[in-house]
Amino acid sequence: MTEPLITQINPPSDLIDLGMGNPDLDLLPLKILQESAEDFFSKEDSRYLQYGLEQGDSYFRSALARFLSNAYEHPVDPEMLFVTSGASSALDLLCTLLTQPGDTIFVEEPSYFLALRIFSDHGLRAVPISMDDEGLLIDELDEKLAEHKPKFLYTIPAFQNPSGITQSTTRRNLLVERARENKFYVVADEAYQFLPLAQMRPASFAGYTREYEQVISVNSFSKILAPGLRLGWIQAHPSVIQRLAASGLLESGGGMNPYTSALVRELIENGNLDANISRLRNEYGRRLRA
Repeated sequence: MTEPLITQINPPSDLIDLGMGNPDLDLLPLKILQESAEDFFSKEDSRYLQYGLEQGDSYFRSALARFLSNAYEHPVDPEMLFVTSGASSALDLLCTLLTQPGDTIFVEEPSYFLALRIFSDHGLRAVPISMDDEGLLIDELDEKLAEHKPKFLYTIPAFQNPSGITQSTTRRNLLVERARENKFYVVADEAYQFLPLAQMRPASFAGYTREYEQVISVNSFSKILAPGLRLGWIQAHPSVIQRLAASGLLESGGGMNPYTSALVRELIENGNLDANISRLRNEYGRRLRA
């Protein structure tokens, strides 16, 4: 007898639920992950089943840095990368280290509703900032800055969830300028960065991180490989990375997902990650047109 499929959400079989960010099961790359796991176990290297480095496995971060350097078309330093258990855990850790209950943060209006749940769990007061077709309204941001001192501003700059808006370069530069002047962080959730469908890929907020301590880029393999991997990364200035790696969570448990990192490193190095992203873009583009 076939066991029932247990997932985070089980919609009726005749319903296509466009309200959640769950990929079609047919788009999850089972075969290449199976091959990667077989390669991993054939090496009989048990180190990746041990507690890992707090910042994340250095071999994985080096492979990820090469992937990002090619994608962003500028060098990415592995020491500016921090491995997470997905974007949600990254947001939770950033809230833990950068805020206290009762602090104010800024969010886009509208924003990703489950991120708002994380902020609520930390007792944060989320102040909304309106958007237009170019992203956050800077005039409204200035008005709110006259009233509040936010710890950070949470933005989804590329293909925003739920609006689909991509923030313009001018707005991005002005936002970073305001963050520097007013001493708050910009936390950019860039989970959709590698999946442009009808336009060129926009520049990433990660490009600001080498020069500006105020900018933190959060990303994930959930959209470009599989959500169940629970693997992602933060790219930030070294001072921010050092603070993350020194957290009590990491000192106790070691780095996040060393085993999964080893599997994904194989996919990066053998080109299967790039091939999977290309496949997803083609298929999502076809479905968008339909």
